[in-house]
Amino acid sequence: MARRQTKTMPQQWATARALYEADKSLRDIEKATGLDYSNLAKKAKSENWQRGILPQLISDTVRVMEKLTTLNLPQQQVVNDEVDERTKYLQYFKNANLLHSNIALKKLKRDGVKISYAELNSSINVVSKAQDGVLGKQPDTAFQVNNNIDTGVTELLKRAMGTALRPPR
Repeated sequence: MARRQTKTMPQQWATARALYEADKSLRDIEKATGLDYSNLAKKAKSENWQRGILPQLISDTVRVMEKLTTLNLPQQQVVNDEVDERTKYLQYFKNANLLHSNIALKKLKRDGVKISYAELNSSINVVSKAQDGVLGKQPDTAFQVNNNIDTGVTELLKRAMGTALRPPR
């Protein structure tokens, strides 16, 4: 008896990718999402999914949560309030950066209108300065990347900034 074909939803694929990045096996992902094993393997390969990039974040989060449980209730409340205050604008700025990127892309595609690098950079700087004004200046951090070894650091940084890398085609 053949499996009944159902439409795969984008959320299923997003969940599958997150589980893959959390270092779950394809069989475990198949059970959790209902997606076919072979389709999972094909998509993971074709989209260059990175296995095991989330376990460190998961471990760090568990460590922080364990530390929070050692605090008394007023301390926990202060920590939660401070975290909320410092992170409440992050989604807004992520969306603003995406909006500016989409505007630039539409401008590029529309009727052959070209956008200069200066215009794009200016748009990005507006959002960056607004973000610095609200969240405070973020320290500039330099990362040394060994081009001979793909550590997935670049992919993690791009995702954290809201711009996932796409492999060249």
